Amino acid sequence: MRTWWAAAVCAAMTATAKAVCEPRGDANRAQAVRLEDLPSALESNGTVLGNLVVDGRNNQGSYEELEGIVYVSGNLELSHVYGQDVLTNLGELKGVGGALKLVELTSVQDLSGISNLESIGYSLTLDKMHSLITLVGMDALQEIGCDLTISNTAGIRNLTGLEPILALNGSLELRENAGLRSLKGLENVATVETDVRMMRLYALPTLTGLGGLQSVNGSFHLVENSALFSTEGLGSLEEIDGDLILDRNYSLRSLAGFANLRRIGG
Repeated sequence: MRTWWAAAVCAAMTATAKAVCEPRGDANRAQAVRLEDLPSALESNGTVLGNLVVDGRNNQGSYEELEGIVYVSGNLELSHVYGQDVLTNLGELKGVGGALKLVELTSVQDLSGISNLESIGYSLTLDKMHSLITLVGMDALQEIGCDLTISNTAGIRNLTGLEPILALNGSLELRENAGLRSLKGLENVATVETDVRMMRLYALPTLTGLGGLQSVNGSFHLVENSALFSTEGLGSLEEIDGDLILDRNYSLRSLAGFANLRRIGG
């Protein structure tokens, strides 16, 4: 039996997918709830109605106010928190109706603090997570309603931890992750509804890890990946509805990964 928050996220995701991943509902309408407002804004069932924005440049303390949150109906944005793993206070979080955005949380080394998170209604963004070395920890995450973006995060070597994700109703963007050597963790993603963009991944040699990808309903971009010598790893890819763009991948010698590609629509 699904819990009330899971049903809410599922409804938001269905409507969002139909609207081509346009933000909607509380993520659009609601004002941001501030950290200092949480004691009064947190409902008895653990719900925060609206967007919750925590910016460490404006807040000091232990962030204990985040404890007990089960569901955020809008966006949840955590940024610029230095010196502590703020995610450890979100151990009860199970659903985000809008986007989850984690930016420059300098003491976060893994995502185990949000190990109970099951659904993200819109997008997941990880940016400038300079201490992050693994995505392991989000073992319960089953659904990302729209986009997955990981950028400027040099410490991760692979994408292990994202195995439960089967499809993305939006885009997949991996950008300027200097240490990324493997796409392992994405092998169960069969469909990306808009674009795949992999740019300036300077340590990535092949596309191994995308073996389950069958269709991209937008464009496929491989740009400035200086270590990429082969597209090996795309053996199941059959359709790209948009453009296939290969640009400034100076080490690229083999396109064998596209051997089963039957259609490019752009």
